[in-house]
Amino acid sequence: MQQSASMASFGKLTNAFLQASQETTVAFANLNFDFSLIKYEAPKEFQGLGEALSTRRRAAAENGSVHVTARKLGALFGNATPAVPNLIRAYGLRASEVAKLPAVNPGETAPRGLFADHVGADGTSIWAAATSGTTSVTVHLLACLLARIWRREEAVPIWCELVEQRKALLQSMQPESDNAVRMSDLTASRIDISRSQLDEWDASARAWLQTADEAKRREQTQYRLLVDNISLAVSNKTTVHDAIIEAWTSAMKALDSLIQGAPHRIDSGAVLLGLSAWHLYPDIVLAGTGQYVRQGDPLISSGGIITLGLSNRDDSGRGIFWSLPLSLTRYYGDPIVATRHTGVKESQVTFDDLTFVVLGSIIGGWRASDLELDVCLDLIHTIANSQQEVSQFIRLNVNDEHWLNTLSAAAIEFSRSQDVTRLQLTKLINFGQRRCAAFLSNDKDRPAPVFGLTKLGALLEAFESDNSGMTISLLRKWAAMILSPQVLPFCTIRYFTRNRTASERPRYTRVYQQPDHRPNDNPFSTGFSKSDEEYDSRHPAMIPPAYGQNPEPHLYVCGLSGLAAVYMNKKCGEKALPARDRNALTITELIQLVQDDDITKFQIVKALDSIIAQDSKTGYFQSLNAFGAAKQLYSGLDGARVDLQVTSRTLSKARWWKKMTADFSRFLPVTLACIAYFETGGLDIDPDSIGSDTFALCHSNSIFVPAGLLADPSDAVKLKLKEDTSPKADAPPPEGADDASPHKLPWFFTPIQRITGNVGKPGLGFLVTPADPKMRKLDYGSWHMISHEPFDGSAQDNFQQTSLHLSFTGFELPLDAGSRGRRDVSGNFFEAAVSVHDRGEWVADVDMLAAASQWATLPQAVQQECQHSDAAKTTPPPGVGPLVSVDTWLELLDPPAQNAVLRAHKNPTARLAAAALATRRCRKTVVLPGAMCWACHGAVILSMLDSDKKLPSAASRLSESKARKAAAASMAPHTAAEQGYYNYDGDDEGDASIGGSRYYAFDMSPVTDENETETENEDEMRAGYYCCPY
Repeated sequence: MQQSASMASFGKLTNAFLQASQETTVAFANLNFDFSLIKYEAPKEFQGLGEALSTRRRAAAENGSVHVTARKLGALFGNATPAVPNLIRAYGLRASEVAKLPAVNPGETAPRGLFADHVGADGTSIWAAATSGTTSVTVHLLACLLARIWRREEAVPIWCELVEQRKALLQSMQPESDNAVRMSDLTASRIDISRSQLDEWDASARAWLQTADEAKRREQTQYRLLVDNISLAVSNKTTVHDAIIEAWTSAMKALDSLIQGAPHRIDSGAVLLGLSAWHLYPDIVLAGTGQYVRQGDPLISSGGIITLGLSNRDDSGRGIFWSLPLSLTRYYGDPIVATRHTGVKESQVTFDDLTFVVLGSIIGGWRASDLELDVCLDLIHTIANSQQEVSQFIRLNVNDEHWLNTLSAAAIEFSRSQDVTRLQLTKLINFGQRRCAAFLSNDKDRPAPVFGLTKLGALLEAFESDNSGMTISLLRKWAAMILSPQVLPFCTIRYFTRNRTASERPRYTRVYQQPDHRPNDNPFSTGFSKSDEEYDSRHPAMIPPAYGQNPEPHLYVCGLSGLAAVYMNKKCGEKALPARDRNALTITELIQLVQDDDITKFQIVKALDSIIAQDSKTGYFQSLNAFGAAKQLYSGLDGARVDLQVTSRTLSKARWWKKMTADFSRFLPVTLACIAYFETGGLDIDPDSIGSDTFALCHSNSIFVPAGLLADPSDAVKLKLKEDTSPKADAPPPEGADDASPHKLPWFFTPIQRITGNVGKPGLGFLVTPADPKMRKLDYGSWHMISHEPFDGSAQDNFQQTSLHLSFTGFELPLDAGSRGRRDVSGNFFEAAVSVHDRGEWVADVDMLAAASQWATLPQAVQQECQHSDAAKTTPPPGVGPLVSVDTWLELLDPPAQNAVLRAHKNPTARLAAAALATRRCRKTVVLPGAMCWACHGAVILSMLDSDKKLPSAASRLSESKARKAAAASMAPHTAAEQGYYNYDGDDEGDASIGGSRYYAFDMSPVTDENETETENEDEMRAGYYCCPY
C-alpha cells in the first residue's frame, strides 16, 4: 500500500517535471542565442588547414559571421546527418594537404601590399565548420556538393528554401514519447539565418572548390574524362528539402564505406557528385569493358572501388544532372524548374584550355566531318607558319593576327600531347565543334572554310597582278580537278594583264595543254571583246576556240571573270558542267593544291590578309581578334580561370570589346570588364559603368588588381591607368606602346596581376575608392617631433614599419547587369579605403589611381647604370638644393618650406604610399629610380624645377581650386570624373616627386584638405620642391 502511494507520487512528480521541462524548452527556443560563444577544438586531421590559413581568415572562421553560420546550420541539420567519421577524417586530411601547397595557397610568397591580409586559399568555411562540431563539417560538405553543380544565382535560393523547409519540418514534428519535445530540434526550428549569411557560406565553399581543383588538377581531369560521359540524375525527388537530404546523405554514406574499402556500384549521380566535390578518388571499373582505372588515392583503403555502368553512357559530355523547382530566385513569378549538369560547359578552365575550344569552334564551322582532326590542325599550323615567314618580307594590311599564332601554338601542343592530356584536349576540341559554333559568329558572318581560303576567287586575287603565269597554272589544275577529261580540250582561260585599262582587251589560253609549235601559255588572241557585259559570268562569252578562228559562245566555268576565268565551249552543253560550287574548294582539295605547290605560302598569306582586311568588321574576325587580345591579357594572369558558359555568347558582341574598338576607351575599366566577362561566363558589363575610380576586381578565389598598385611607383609601364585618346584598336598602336608580340600585353589593356585570395565578399565585386580619402589631422602640439634635418645624401629606409591595408566603408552598390527581378545580384561595387599605417597606427587613406595619374617619373632613357663616383651620385646639383630630409609621416603631413628628400630606400610599399600621399600634400611629385644618381638625373630634375617656376601663385591656384570644386559639385560623379575632376578637394594643387629609391618632390606647398581650414593668405602656402625616397 505504501509502495503504491510512493509510486503514484513519483509518477505525478515525473509528469510535472516533463511539463516544466517542455515549458522551459520552449522558453529556451525563443532566446536569441549567440552561437559564436561555442567553439570546439578542430579534429587533428584539420589542423594542417588551420595552420595554413591567414590570420584574418582564421579569426573570421573562429569568431566571425561564418562561424555563427556554421553553428546554426549544424544545429538545424543535426538530426539529419548520418555518422560518417571516416569521411570526415579523409576530408580533413585532403583539405590540409591542399592548403599546404604553395602553388594554390601562396601565403608569404604572394605579393604583399594593400591585399596582404586577403592573400591565400579561402578555407574559412572549412575551419569554421571544424571548430563547430562534426555536424557542421557535414554541412560544409553539403555546401561543396551544391556549389559543384549549381551556380551562385541558383545555389543561394536553394539554401534559402532548404533552410525554410527544414525549419517548417522541425516545427511540424510530433512530440516523442511521454510528450517530451527534443530541445535541439525545437531550438533549431527557430534559428534565423539571413540570405546574406547563406550567400557568404556558399561563396567560401565555392572559392575552396577552385583552389582544390587546381591542386588536384590531374586527378580531377582523369575523373571527369570518365564521369562527364555518364548521364545520371543526382536525385529524382521533386521538393528541394527531400532531394537535397537524399543526395547529401546517400553520397556521404557511400563515400564513408568506400574509404573503409567497401566496393560500390554507381546507380545515382549523387555519389559521383560527392567524389568530385570532396576531391576523393577511388579506383574505377567500367562495367562491360573490364577497363580498370587506377587513381591510387592513399585516403581510400584497398578494395574501395566504384563500378560505372555503360547503360547510362552519354557522349554529349553533359555529365550528371539535377533538376529542382526553385521559388526564391525572383521577387515575383511562379517557381521555375532549374536544371544543371556537371559536364564540360559547366566547368571552369584555364585560358589555354579555352584555346582548344576555339579550335574546335573554328573546325566545326568548316563542316569537315570527313577529315581527321590532325589534318585540320596541321593546316592551321601551316597557315600560321606561312604568315610568320611572309610577313618578314612584305607589308601586310593586317599585322595584328595574334589569334592565328595562338591557334598554331595550340595545334603544336595537341600534336605533342599524350595519354590523359591528349584525351582532355580532344574532349575540349570536340566540345567546341559540337556546342560552340556561335561563339565566334552566326552562320551569316562566318566566312568560307579555312578562314575563307577555300574560295577560289580569294586565291586568284592573291597572285601578284603581273604574274599571270601562276594564275593560269592554278586555273588549269583546278579545272582538271572539277571537269571531266573529255571536256578539258574545249575549255579556254580568259585573263587580263597587269594594269588593265578600259580599252584593254582580254587574252586567252587553253586549259587543255597539248603539243603545239607555240608555247601553251602564250595568248593566242588579244581581241574579240565587244562590251563589258561580256565579262559577266552570267552571260555566254564570245571566245575564239583556237588560234586564228572566229569567236564562239562559251559558258563560264570558274574563276573571276574580270581577272582570270575558265570557259567551256557551249557546244559541250550545260550538262557537262559539274553540279557543285565550282568556285569553292573542299578542304582536301585546298590541302592538295598547297602540297603540290600550286598555291604558295605567299599566296596563302596575301589571300588571308585580303580576306581579313575586307571582312575585319564582321563578327567572325572581330571575335578572333577579341580572343587574341584576351589571350595576351590572360597570359600574365597565372591561375585565372574561364567559365565555359562564355561560349554561349558571340564574343565580338561583348561590350568590353566594342568599347575597346571605340575612341577614348579607358584602359582599366575595359580590362576589368574583359576579365569579368570570362570569369563569370559571359556577364556583359559596360566598361563605362565601372568608372574610373574602380581599382580592383574580386571573384571566387581571385583578386585582379593593376600591377602598378603592387609595384614600385617608378615602374611607369605597370601604371598604365589613364584614359586613352589614341586611334581605334584595329589601328597601329601609338608610338612607344607595347609591341604586339605574344609575350607582351596589347597597348589597349592595363597590366593586371592576379592574387590568389578574396576579400570575403560573395559574387563578383568591384572595389571602388572613396570620393574623399581621409587624412590624419595635424596636431600643432607635435611641432617638437618634426625635425626636417638637412639632407646628407645618404640612402636610408626610415619607413620600415609602413604598411598598406584595405578596409570596407560599408557602402555597396548593386551592379547593373541588365537583369530585373532577381533576388541575388550578379555583383556589387564595394567602397574600400586603402589606408597607410605606420607601426600599426593609421596615417591616411589614399586614392592610388588618382595619385598614379598625377605623379611623374623620370624618362626611361636616364634610368641606367653609370660610372660616377659616390660623391657625384649623392650630391644634388646647386639648382636643386638646399634639401631637407623627411623621415617620418608627420614630417610629410606637415611638409617643409624647401625642397626635401623622403628616405624610404628599397621599400616599394612605403614609396608607393608616400607617392600617393605626396600628391595631396605637395605641388609636384616626381618618382625617381631606385639606383639614383644626381649626376645623371640632375639635369632632368632641374628642367622640372624650371618648368614649375611658371606655375601660378598659391593664391591663384586656390581661387581656381574653389571654382573647379563648385563646377564638380554641380555634376554627376561620372560626369565630373570624365572631365577630370577626380575626387577634387584641392588635391591637384600639390605635387611631389618620388624616386625609385628616393622621393624627389617638387614644390612642397601644402594642399588644402577637407580636414584643414582653407586660406587665401599666400604667405601661409609654403612653396618648395619635394624629393622622395632615397
